[in-house]
Amino acid sequence: GVIHSFKCYYRQKLVKHIIAQCTLAQTADQISITVLDAIKWIDLSWKSVTENTIKNCFRAAGFICSSSTPSSSMTNMNIIIETDIESNNSDNPLQQLE
Repeated sequence: GVIHSFKCYYRQKLVKHIIAQCTLAQTADQISITVLDAIKWIDLSWKSVTENTIKNCFRAAGFICSSSTPSSSMTNMNIIIETDIESNNSDNPLQQLE
């Protein structure tokens, strides 16, 4: 969904550019798109994708967006990291691989 939204915004800018060039160009070879144009359109297209679009896509994919408990998720992350560090300090190479 996020990529689809981004592509729609990008194509919109591309088509508008081509239509604007068509009024001035006499042949198809005279219509040009520069790398700078494409980079600008990419930037503008990404900025056009809304936060709600991203949230809805993550929610549809099964991720739960809960901004009310960031401290608990950070605590869980710290516990996971500490557990990984402790297991990596063991002398058994097989445990380190796991």
